[in-house]
Amino acid sequence: MKKIILWSFISLSILSYSEAFALVSVSGNVTYSGSKTGDIRVIAYEGSGCGDMAVPGYATIANPGPYTMEIPTGTYYICAYRDVNDNHMQDSNEPEGSYQFNPINLPTDGAIVNNINITLNGSQDSAVPTLSEWGMIFMSLILAGSALWMIRRRQLS
Repeated sequence: MKKIILWSFISLSILSYSEAFALVSVSGNVTYSGSKTGDIRVIAYEGSGCGDMAVPGYATIANPGPYTMEIPTGTYYICAYRDVNDNHMQDSNEPEGSYQFNPINLPTDGAIVNNINITLNGSQDSAVPTLSEWGMIFMSLILAGSALWMIRRRQLS
């Protein structure tokens, strides 16, 4: 009788352990229209948002496109960033994004969760304002006129 109870306990423990740590396949697409380069890291965060708490799973892709990662069942925030300087950490100047319907609750039946799509945005390269050819000519004429005016003013004093 004791052996039956012991084996029942061990069987239930193994069963509950395997259900608690069942892996779920999460996949989707990452889109990015900016010009920055570097690996894209898709990360599942536990806690109350992106960058918070433990990271039970991640995927790294070289360019925007499909990704897949295996993570345990649970509730997660799925986020991504483009690692421009390849330091494996998200910096403030790097494009980032998150799944629109965060957090996601992953089932315990080992299902496949698709269409967890992320768009990276922010930290786009901004255009540097410059003068056109005619703007440079006009600014040169203003500078030359100011210099002549200053020379003329000194000669009169």
